[in-house]
Amino acid sequence: MINWNLETTGDYAALFPGLFKLKNETLCTKVRGYVGVPLAMSEEDHNLLHSKLTDSSKENPHSFCFTLIHKDAANTDSEIVGMIGTGSAWDAALLNLLPDNVRGIDTVIKNDCNQSYTYQIQGHDAIYIGEGDFHQEKYGHMEVSVELNPHNHPDFYTTPGHCQYSMVRFFEHVCVHTHFCMFGLPSSSL
Repeated sequence: MINWNLETTGDYAALFPGLFKLKNETLCTKVRGYVGVPLAMSEEDHNLLHSKLTDSSKENPHSFCFTLIHKDAANTDSEIVGMIGTGSAWDAALLNLLPDNVRGIDTVIKNDCNQSYTYQIQGHDAIYIGEGDFHQEKYGHMEVSVELNPHNHPDFYTTPGHCQYSMVRFFEHVCVHTHFCMFGLPSSSL
């Protein structure tokens, strides 16, 4: 258990009213710097995690998600007895999505808080390119978008204070073998 007033830290204050309104949804902050709480991972362990990833840094984008715990898990109207929060470094979350011989997929993590971050998937690795959407425009028609935090509440999109995330993939070219590249690979081919 931790005694830390999250409402005094950044954009968390805006997130909590929505969390209590939606009751059984997981809500995420906008991308922000890592806020270390030496409970699950020390700052040194966090830095070590990033040092093991290709082209990673503790300054790379992180999002933080929260969900409520109800006294009766089957009844979202029951008393709220706690909250679970987790942080995610996006480059770590994108690791090992593809076989090692599949390379060259640009991926943009977007949210409806007007943020976007580009990564290139190179086999098992996810290389952070930078803040913004840096996919090649000529491949925009090959966009495939996936919502990253599914929800059930009808007011999810209109409740302020949280960000809805999606992963947009642009299949510019995918090199499956050393001498064979496919261009414009549809998502159903993976």
